Amino acid sequence: LKIINSVFGTDVARKMIKLDDSDNDYVLSGYISLPDIHRSNRIHMIIFVNGRVVKNNELNRVINDAYYTYKPDIKYPIVILNSEKTKSNCSFFSR
Repeated sequence: LKIINSVFGTDVARKMIKLDDSDNDYVLSGYISLPDIHRSNRIHMIIFVNGRVVKNNELNRVINDAYYTYKPDIKYPIVILNSEKTKSNCSFFSR
């Protein structure tokens, strides 16, 4: 959260929701913005897999769709997520 505060400022950092969840296949951690915090492009949707930045348009679309009723159509949430795969196959993220 300190880095988010440094990059986006205190107002944004205060409106971020911490995510920390796991199941048998994945460990997911990071932060997502409240719906009233959004940006004009997807550049602030940052996804990591095993600590490495990945670009996955399908995942970005799913996240953006979850916000659909809460934000203007041409705006995007701030998302910083890391997914650690517990199994060796990482095919979902290789698209």
